[in-house]
Amino acid sequence: MSFAIPQLQNLLYQQQTKLFEYYSKILMIRTDFHWREDSERYIYEDEHQFSRDMSILMLRLSKYPGVIGYAWVLEEAPDRGLHAHAVIYVDGQRHRKKWDFNQRMDMLWETITEGEGYLYHCTDNKQYRADISKPIHFDDKRGKRAMRYVVNYLAKYEQKGVKPIYHLSTPPTEKRIGRPRKSSSS
Repeated sequence: MSFAIPQLQNLLYQQQTKLFEYYSKILMIRTDFHWREDSERYIYEDEHQFSRDMSILMLRLSKYPGVIGYAWVLEEAPDRGLHAHAVIYVDGQRHRKKWDFNQRMDMLWETITEGEGYLYHCTDNKQYRADISKPIHFDDKRGKRAMRYVVNYLAKYEQKGVKPIYHLSTPPTEKRIGRPRKSSSS
């Protein structure tokens, strides 16, 4: 893993910590968003347009039941142009599978980019160093380390430019309901 941008890495870690203060289980979905190479969007490489597309996507996706947060970061690579890496957080008490959310993202991205975009769902694989294939419980230290490992990729220096372009959702601030937890770990 390459070096991370400390401020961004810290924000991503804080976001996860805050989400676990409110939700006991979190399902993490990792996806990459692109524009098709034969599209006008790809040719013009407008960071503002890509940011707009991502913002609209996340606003619409966040209205979908169970979505509790997200983070995305824009990058530019010589072989892929502008693209975004994203994580979507889902309430793991209510959802255990990712396919419905993946289908929703496919449909939304197709509509928002007017057919000029495609996405890649980073599939879960037991051989990966970070296993985020199932909901992570708030006191699962190994699972939480895996989640941090995944967001480290979003915080890497490479392909970010001088000033990184990213957006993180704001975790809930209202008081938790229910019985207080007996243990808590970061």
